[in-house]
Amino acid sequence: MMHCKQLLRLGAATIVTLSATYAHAQADEDIEAGSATKKVDKKESLVEEEKKKAAPKPKRDEDKLQTGGFEVEKFDQLGFSDKVRAQEMEKSKIRQRTIKTIESLLERAAPGDPNRPEYYFRLAEAWWEETRFEYLVEMAKHNKDLEQFEKGILKEKPVQPVENYAKAIGFYEKILQQHPTYGRMAEVLYRLGKAAMQQGKALGDKVLSQKGVQYLNRLIQNHQTSPLIPKAHLALAEYFFEANNLTLAKMNYEKITQNYKKSELFNYALYKLGWVYYNLREFQRTIETFQQVVKEIGASAGAKERGSIEFRDQALKDLVQAYAELDGAWPKAEAYFTEVEGEAKMWERLFKLAEIYISIDKDKDATDLLTHFIEKRPTDPRCVDWHESIVDVYKKLGAFPDIEAAMRKFLAFSDARTSPWVAALKGKKDGKSSEALDKADKMGETYLLFISNYYHQLAQKTEEETKDAEKARGFYAKAVADYEEFMRRWPNAKKTYVVSFYAAEIYYDFLKDFDKARKSYERTIRLDPEGEFLEDAALGVIYSTEELMRNKRACWLDKDQKWVERPDCPPLVASVAGDGVKVTKFKTAKKEELTEEQIKGANLPKARQELHELEKSYVAAADKYVELMERSKADCAAGKKKMCGKGKKVPEIMYLAASAYYDRGQYKEAISGYERVYKYQEDNKVAEIAVKTLIDIYARLKEWPKIEEWAELMLKRKNRLILDPKDLKKYVAVAVAEQARELADKKDYDGAHAKYDKILARFKSEEPELAAVALYNKALIYELQQQDKTAIETYERVVKEFPKAKVAPEAKFNVGLLYEAMTNFREAADAFLDMAKFRDNADAAQALINAGTILVALNQYKDAAAAYDKFIGVANNLKGDDEKTKRLKGLVADAEMEKGHVFDRMGTEGAKQAAAAYAAVVTKYPARPDLHVEALSRKVETLRLADAGKNRKDVVRAADDASKAYDNARSKDNDKPDVRKGNAGVWAAQAMFYKSEYLFDDFDVLTLKTVKNMKGLIPTLQKKAEALKKAEAEYFRVFDQAAAGGGRGWAAAAMFRVGLLYYNFKEDLFKAPVPPEVERFPDLADQYKLAIEQKAVPIEEQSLAALGNAIKIAHNLGVYNKWSKLAGDYAAKVSPDAYPTVEKDPNLPKAAETVSANESTDPATSAAFVTTVRRGKFTVSYKPKAAAPADAKAGK
Repeated sequence: MMHCKQLLRLGAATIVTLSATYAHAQADEDIEAGSATKKVDKKESLVEEEKKKAAPKPKRDEDKLQTGGFEVEKFDQLGFSDKVRAQEMEKSKIRQRTIKTIESLLERAAPGDPNRPEYYFRLAEAWWEETRFEYLVEMAKHNKDLEQFEKGILKEKPVQPVENYAKAIGFYEKILQQHPTYGRMAEVLYRLGKAAMQQGKALGDKVLSQKGVQYLNRLIQNHQTSPLIPKAHLALAEYFFEANNLTLAKMNYEKITQNYKKSELFNYALYKLGWVYYNLREFQRTIETFQQVVKEIGASAGAKERGSIEFRDQALKDLVQAYAELDGAWPKAEAYFTEVEGEAKMWERLFKLAEIYISIDKDKDATDLLTHFIEKRPTDPRCVDWHESIVDVYKKLGAFPDIEAAMRKFLAFSDARTSPWVAALKGKKDGKSSEALDKADKMGETYLLFISNYYHQLAQKTEEETKDAEKARGFYAKAVADYEEFMRRWPNAKKTYVVSFYAAEIYYDFLKDFDKARKSYERTIRLDPEGEFLEDAALGVIYSTEELMRNKRACWLDKDQKWVERPDCPPLVASVAGDGVKVTKFKTAKKEELTEEQIKGANLPKARQELHELEKSYVAAADKYVELMERSKADCAAGKKKMCGKGKKVPEIMYLAASAYYDRGQYKEAISGYERVYKYQEDNKVAEIAVKTLIDIYARLKEWPKIEEWAELMLKRKNRLILDPKDLKKYVAVAVAEQARELADKKDYDGAHAKYDKILARFKSEEPELAAVALYNKALIYELQQQDKTAIETYERVVKEFPKAKVAPEAKFNVGLLYEAMTNFREAADAFLDMAKFRDNADAAQALINAGTILVALNQYKDAAAAYDKFIGVANNLKGDDEKTKRLKGLVADAEMEKGHVFDRMGTEGAKQAAAAYAAVVTKYPARPDLHVEALSRKVETLRLADAGKNRKDVVRAADDASKAYDNARSKDNDKPDVRKGNAGVWAAQAMFYKSEYLFDDFDVLTLKTVKNMKGLIPTLQKKAEALKKAEAEYFRVFDQAAAGGGRGWAAAAMFRVGLLYYNFKEDLFKAPVPPEVERFPDLADQYKLAIEQKAVPIEEQSLAALGNAIKIAHNLGVYNKWSKLAGDYAAKVSPDAYPTVEKDPNLPKAAETVSANESTDPATSAAFVTTVRRGKFTVSYKPKAAAPADAKAGK
């Protein structure tokens, strides 16, 4: 019997979990290294200048007075050359002597001296000239200092000097007050008015300035022929202009331009009149006026007139300002300046015009003019500046499409591959060209960064705010295209490193172009092996390769030893531990059982396969990551702080690389990789997971000493992170147990016992489950050694010492099997019965079936019934939905029926218990109509045996219920006949037969012996005939039922009864007595007998036919029981010649005599319950082979 048992493997159910799930874990542990752990970070701006917006430019004050660049004072200043200054210095010395002389004369003059007003006038004039000279000297110095300040040589801005005509004013006022009739009063009024206005302006004295206006107006009114009138108008015009009183200013300027065309002041007045028009926003008149000034100066004065050149130039400059105010006037300006000054000067004027356009926000004119420059001067170094200005205009306006268009236009303009501008400037090799090229290069870099980063940030914002991933993806695509262009044009730029990383992130996170992502990450690493994104880029290469594997479907062909790619193949990502995402340790339910497939898989090494090219890339990427992180670690130790803090995922990446080999069955490489993980950082949780995977590999390779070695090593470690000491002890036990099993296979039983004793000694108290299995296996080895008694004792030790162990029920079951094999049936039954204490164990339920079967065989019916009762209790308590549990729970109703069978065997002593058991089957198990048929049929039999006459109604009712139950059983599963339903047909036929017997009795009780006269003969014959037909019909129903449902014996019985009906009818007719009233008349009596015989003969023939038919049917059905024998006997009585008996014909077969004459019960009922009895790990079938379909109607 031992050939069917095997040693239990402690390791199979434990180590199988290492491939993907780790049993008995306290908590989930993840290896956070796969692509799913990658975080999507929001990227910062690449354009520094865009981080902080520039302050908006203040708007131009339209009400502020606009003045030209040329004033009256400039006439004097422009003429105050060094030569003139030297001359004026000599004059100043003379004036000072003159002042002293006149002051001396004035002191000596009497109050009524007629020369006194002349003295006042000469002193006023001298002081006027002297003050003016001093002012010009100070202004010359101020202008030089101002120039030095603007160049940065002087730190403080010089203060502009102020004219002080107080002394001159004093003498002029004395003349005006004391000598009103003085002959040179016009000069006095002019000097006094102008000095007062200048002094008031300098001192901020409006009253004084107003007095000056009054003096000048008095001059104009009282001295209309004075040559000083134009100057008076000019002074007044200037005063009103500065006071923004444009009407009065215009009136006074026009007095000069209209009335004094020959005056030296004409051009200046005309010029200032242009500015009046400008401030009145009459820009066309302004342009015309300035153009007239230019024309007048050019035609009259020439270069000899003081300041004429500068004045003309200023007028031309101011014309630029005037043109700027008219929309779209630059083409007219271009034409005018070309005509007046020539092309070279024209460009300077237009350049200035463009600047003014920009400054006054004439954006369209500015961009149109700048574009005109670029088109007309395509090789000018300043093209870069013009493009820049155009971009700046659009950036100020803030419309990104215009900004982008302008920037892209410049990028195309400056692209060295196709740009004539770049080619031209490279050929010049001068400083300006080089500077322009350098600026263009930097500007292009900035612009492309601006555009690409704009789309990158817009994509991030779109995704964050609108959640429109598709729209965001479009922006990401634009950004990454520009990033690629940036890296093409500026591969060595400072920002290229960041751009490369950003592009990689976009390819990976949003565009899902993992091949380009991988290449971009690799490029990032090449650009700067010490950059801030080094680790992220190295991980990115790994993650990108992983995603490529996820999308690559490939199959390994063992026959051809190569990879093929097909749509029906699985994705390669499965080759990365943890589905390419995370290697996770899962919780396992405490009572979860592993399947046989899992156990089988745990013991088999995977077939070796070559790595796919992508898997090789994956491993290479992982190795590169480790290499870079190790280098960073070394750099950090050498003092490079920026390289510190990297490489925290090295163990995880090492693990995943090793797992690639593991999943391809390359265990040598995988072992090397996992050992490398452990050696790199022993106190890391990944190192411990690597150890678990090593144990899994060694289990597949059956290298049990290695498992023991690693488990013992980890047990010695004090600070474990995830490895449970209980698990480690199990691994040790697994390894030792497997070594013991191998020794047992080699028949080194002593060595095997020693190994199991080692497990017992070490783990009995700490790991009782493992110890129990070890002890159980020792018992199996004793069986192998044919030491059954010691084996039984050892199994009993398992149950006693480890009552809660999983193998305890198995051990007890094996005790029963051993006793059974030793033919110690009572001990075997007791062992099986003892398993009732394992109430939640399926083996316990099976053992109780075995016990009941054995006790029935030993005729110990009460104990057998008790065993079945225990089985019912244990089976009802079973949990789970596995096939074994389902089968055992399904046998509960059969066990209840089997109890009835057992009590039946006890005869009258067990009748009540049998009846109760059959009743329980009907009431407790509504889902088993097949058993209901048998139970009801047995009830019919019991009632008839007890008192057939008294229990007739109950018998009939029970028989009808049995028939209905049988019909129900057939309708529930009409297309799937089974043994139980077939047995139900037998029992249904039996119940119907017993019911039909009452109709036979009703027929048989009617007899002609009771007929007293002729009058009663006919009614009696009619009743008897009716009773026959009624019984005959019922027996034919029995026949149909029995032949169709498998009760062949009852079919034969029914047909015999039909024949017997006719036989008894015939016999009753032949033996019927002659009524006394007829018997007195011999002739009449003969006629009576003749009439009876005539009635009996056809019935006799029918009897013979019916009995012959019964014999034939029994023969066809293969039935040889008492009913078929009786049919033969009665047929022989009717016709001995046609049906000779065995006694009369020794050549007849004796089969009928060898068959039980009355098989009232069908032995198939027991087989319906005890179809199988378990023997160790195998089952022995007691079920007969299924009958052929043609024999389905056969009875037993």
